[in-house]
Amino acid sequence: MTIAPSTNKMSNFDRIIWDRLKEYAESQGMSKQRQLAEAIGVHSHHLSGIKNGRKRFGPILIRRICEKLEVSQEWLLSKGENNAEKSAQTERSKDMKELLDQWKQLAHHWKAQYEELKEKYDELANTRPLAAGSQNSKT
Repeated sequence: MTIAPSTNKMSNFDRIIWDRLKEYAESQGMSKQRQLAEAIGVHSHHLSGIKNGRKRFGPILIRRICEKLEVSQEWLLSKGENNAEKSAQTERSKDMKELLDQWKQLAHHWKAQYEELKEKYDELANTRPLAAGSQNSKT
């Protein structure tokens, strides 16, 4: 069974999500509803129930879809206008967050390395004997 288009039996809310899932599945080369169900961690009968208006997309399922497919709720709940632009923005946002996280880790590493070097320097500065000519000797 291929991933069917949304039906009139669905609420508008469910239709938006269904259309986005169908779009996602097609972009990932998924041609079967079963493949999509497996990707989001539900039984294909559950998706059939939503498609036929017997079930709904609830908050827990929406959260799971976003986590499993790594999409934002904003993307999932939007109607898909300017789709390529929104997808690019979502990708840029993910990339920027990842880059920022890497910078934070690097800054933490540099700070730790600086503290370690400073500690070694202080140890050496405090334990190094003074040069022979610089001692104040009382004779």
